[in-house]
Amino acid sequence: MGSSLNRDEEYTVTVTNVSDGDTFDAEFSDGSSEELRIIGVDSPETTQNKEHERPEEWEGIEDLEYLGKWGEKASKFAKETVHKATLTVSFDPNEPIRDQYDRLLVYASYSTDEGEPVLYNKELIQRGYARVYDSGAAKHDELWQAERDAKKQQHGVWKESDPAASSEIRDHDVSTLFFPYTSSIRSESGTIDSKRVPVFAGEQAEQQLNGDKSIEYSNPPLVAVDPDARLGMLGSLFINEEYEKSEEFPVDTSDFGNFVFLINLLTSLSERSKDVLIDGGHGQFAGEASLSAEDVAYYQRYLEGQGGIKFEQNNTLTTEFLDLGRALLITTPVEPFTEDEIETISTFRDDGGAVILLGSAAASTEACKNLNALASGLGSDLRLNDDKITSKNENVNENPELLSTSLFNDSFPLFEAYSKQSTAIESAE
Repeated sequence: MGSSLNRDEEYTVTVTNVSDGDTFDAEFSDGSSEELRIIGVDSPETTQNKEHERPEEWEGIEDLEYLGKWGEKASKFAKETVHKATLTVSFDPNEPIRDQYDRLLVYASYSTDEGEPVLYNKELIQRGYARVYDSGAAKHDELWQAERDAKKQQHGVWKESDPAASSEIRDHDVSTLFFPYTSSIRSESGTIDSKRVPVFAGEQAEQQLNGDKSIEYSNPPLVAVDPDARLGMLGSLFINEEYEKSEEFPVDTSDFGNFVFLINLLTSLSERSKDVLIDGGHGQFAGEASLSAEDVAYYQRYLEGQGGIKFEQNNTLTTEFLDLGRALLITTPVEPFTEDEIETISTFRDDGGAVILLGSAAASTEACKNLNALASGLGSDLRLNDDKITSKNENVNENPELLSTSLFNDSFPLFEAYSKQSTAIESAE
């Protein structure tokens, strides 16, 4: 049946085996069998599979044994609820039909004995047997709200979730930063005043210009600020967990100050003391040069260790969601922002929130244009330059495209451990 599946249709299946809380085997009406992965959710790994678990993904929880027990409870719930049951499965309009393991990504529904419809994906989260898996899924925000409610009511796995009690990690003074696949920053009219630049590429960096309108620098700026617009721009996906040793990157990057610098930057531009938010609704989850919350679990863990700061993603930037944040992170968007969305973000900014735009030299030309258009719509002159900055000598893992630098403008209050910081960035003259 695999080749004839239609993402716009619903299918009736019978569950023949339950692997865990979010993975089943099912038989279709034509007799074919498929492995189903419940989309938009993630149940804890069972104790026997705990080596595959990442506690960084579970807000306020650090105990693998505890997560393993709830993984077993999630499996038990699935077996009691859907094994041998008849389900209606459907696909998400924003996500592929299959994942990298060839499993079908589905919403699964059934009816109670009273005839009430139940979306199993949401039921798992409401009962505390799963977390929301941050993606571009159409029902992401609905599932996120269900998780938020489950946390408030301490359902299931969230009974022992306490972000404020998370142990502190990596909160040290900033001596070196690294910028994977980075562009420089320019202004709308040309070069940018060095007084607005906290971080430059090192003396040995090289600049590859990619277009006729690219701006050439001797020391390319990698970060720039627009305090009047409460906006900062970085040329790189600065907190990508792809560069974590725990994710099999060959070099330990935990001594770099990326996490500290970013929280200092967004806090210094903000007038709020709330959580950190990220947009995921403009193709970031599927974008090769973008980030969603699912890509920055280690940064989420760092924030929790700084007094329980939370890190949240929504795909629709409503006023209610933005009210939760001190700052909104936006990475190179595959899809442009609408005028209404820009107005909503502008209102958030005018109410004291900061906006941090993260570019990438690996992003498509269109995605970079979308990021620059957003900066313009928010009234800032900051722009991502059409270039790529590399260094043969100052880099990470001997990769010139993973640039490292210690060339800082120390007049900015951004380079001490977050716990020491209190100074806001003043408007540039």
